[in-house]
Parts: sequence; C-alpha cells; structure tokens
Amino acid sequence: MNSVHIKTQHQFSAIGLLSVGVVFVCAAIITLFISKTTPLLVGILFLLGGTTICLSIAAIYNPKISMTLTDMHLQQHTNKGGWAVKWKNIADINHVYLTNLTDSLPWVGIKLHHYDAFLDAICPRMASKIIVEQRILLVMAFKYQPVDKYQLEDILFDDTPYITETGKRYTGLLAVLANRMTYQRELLGFDVYISAEELDRPIPDFIGLARRFLAAAERN
Repeated sequence: MNSVHIKTQHQFSAIGLLSVGVVFVCAAIITLFISKTTPLLVGILFLLGGTTICLSIAAIYNPKISMTLTDMHLQQHTNKGGWAVKWKNIADINHVYLTNLTDSLPWVGIKLHHYDAFLDAICPRMASKIIVEQRILLVMAFKYQPVDKYQLEDILFDDTPYITETGKRYTGLLAVLANRMTYQRELLGFDVYISAEELDRPIPDFIGLARRFLAAAERN
C-alpha cells in the first residue's frame, strides 16, 4: 500500500487564530486613539491579541503532518519529537470507551503486543508531552473505574521502575510513561492514544484506514 500522510487540525485553525489576534491588536490601537481614559481595556486587548498571535504562530510552526502510515509502521509527528509503532507490534486499534458508557471518546486507542520497542524509540521530550497531555484520559478512566482499585495521586505520575516481559528495566520519564500505559490498558484497554485533533478525517475513517494497513502487513 502507498504511504498516507495525515494532517493535523491545528494547521487548519492557525490562520483563523492569527486573524483573531490581529483584530484584538487593531481594536486596542483604535481604542487607544479614540479614548485615552481606558488604559485597562487597551491593556487587556493588547494582551489578548499578543497571546492569540503567539499561539497561532506556534500552531503554524507545528508539523503540518501529524501521522504517517506506511507498509512498515504507524508514526506520529509533533514539534517535540514523535513515536513509531510497527504494524506487527499492534494487537488492536479502535475507538476508546469509558467503562459502562456507550459513547466513545474523541481518541483512537492502540494496543501493543510489547512495550520495549515503543519505549526504546521515544525521546524524553515526547514522553513528557504524552504524560502531561494525556493525563485527562487517565483522570476520566479513574472516575469511571468499576471499583476503587487505585488512588489517582498514586497512578497519575507513578515513577516506580518498570520492568518489561523481556526483563528490560526503565526508570525516570520512561518508567512514568510505561506505568501510565499499564494503568490505561487496564482501565481503557489500550496503550497508545491519538487525539481526534491530530486527524484530518473522522475517527472511524482513520481506524478503517489503519486496519487496512494492519491487515496488509499481517498478510506479508
């Protein structure tokens, strides 16, 4: 199969966000010239405009491609690095659901056969990004767990050294990430997660595409 590149939704909204920031700045300048008795309002408008412009510039400089699907692997791209998983290491890819709820979350879940290759290939910056940005998933899963098996403060940033099935030992950020993956597999059924914001198509379409690549890899 030919490689497929998935674009992030952040790129689609960056120009609009920049336009909003420019409007705020222009409004601040106009207000400053029309009325010199509203410095607080002018300051707020400048702050909003500057913040919005900075956010839009950051979005523009983020990678335009968020995901790549090839014959060999599924790969994510971000401004802090990325991760890659070979198809042969993927056991399942599907919607993410909370226990006892029928509506799916705006996330795609990937269940791995083994953690070693994923952990060995990920950089500390990317590991930190996943740990921070995906904590909301663990919080939601914890809220809907069928029994109070865990305390949230114990599992949110668990840095206990992690030992894989092959006996490899991970510490620090990689241990936190590996432990997080373990908890999320138990509570949500998956190890690696992709937000709908990183996709340029509906989640069912992306899952169908990924499964076709997975099936093709299994046949080879």
